[in-house]
Amino acid sequence: MPHLLPSFFRPLARTLAVLLSLLLTSPSWANPLFGADEEDSAEPPRERQHLDEYQQLLQALRQELRGTDLLELPLPSDSDTPARFLTLHIEALSDQPKGQVILLPADGYHPDWPRGIAPLRRQLPEYGWHSYALSLPLYQASSLPERTLPPGPLLMRLDQLVTETSTETEQANNDPFAPVEEESTRPPAERPDPSAQLAQQREQVEARLRAVLSESGTRGRTVLVLQGQSVFWLQPWLESGGLPRNAALILLQVEVPAGADAASLRQTLAGLTRTPLLDLYDPRHAEQQAWAAERQAIYRRLGYARATQLPIHFEFGRRAETTDHWIAQRVEGWLRSL
Repeated sequence: MPHLLPSFFRPLARTLAVLLSLLLTSPSWANPLFGADEEDSAEPPRERQHLDEYQQLLQALRQELRGTDLLELPLPSDSDTPARFLTLHIEALSDQPKGQVILLPADGYHPDWPRGIAPLRRQLPEYGWHSYALSLPLYQASSLPERTLPPGPLLMRLDQLVTETSTETEQANNDPFAPVEEESTRPPAERPDPSAQLAQQREQVEARLRAVLSESGTRGRTVLVLQGQSVFWLQPWLESGGLPRNAALILLQVEVPAGADAASLRQTLAGLTRTPLLDLYDPRHAEQQAWAAERQAIYRRLGYARATQLPIHFEFGRRAETTDHWIAQRVEGWLRSL
């Protein structure tokens, strides 16, 4: 029986040898998976595109809110074509406007953000106020909020813009024969200095606020609505007496940005004790409630008699319309009492 094995496997060995010879010599098999050099590839590797999600969001907002309430205000620049930023404006529905409400959203939020910003900017004009909502430079990429709203026209436009821009990139990244980048060869990303980043953010935000004040004027009362981290970005401007005369200040869910000192807010508030201030916070969040208690203690120590603190509840879905109207009414009632 053993003498039959060589003759049995001999035809199979010849077949395997022929297939192996064809495999190694045929040019159709020359690809990176089989050890071909990168120089044999006719198409150069394509660079990955890095999408700016916040700018895509603002562009979708421009398309969604086409009309007379879109302003592209210029920033100070030495060039002939200065940079511009988006501001949403609604005229007061009154022949005798009471003044202007200027809203600065939290980091990563757009100027029509449904939580706090949109209800005030849309409804206060019905009570005789001009409204201006600014788009601000993004401070931290991690501040971009996750989508918690159902797909609406704005989010659908954003998805379309991102899809159109990233189609080519996704095809390149999904190509199984594309060269794999070595992560170990990339230099580590340098972390920006928090104090330098904060100083730059303050300068940029102040420049945008000055542009809006120049556009809106100071007739009547000027009301600043500072959401999230905005009050920390305007600290130098507030401490230097930048607020117009007869101004009012509204703090909306204060947050402390990276690089800022929470205790420094006391010094800022110390110079504003003659300015009417409304402090709105969400009591359902433990952090918000704790910070609100600290600010309330600061108001008492400073003798800030014109500071009023008020808990509010922001809702989404069916209850949002009712709560948004309630918030706008409370703010308007407070402004009417001044």
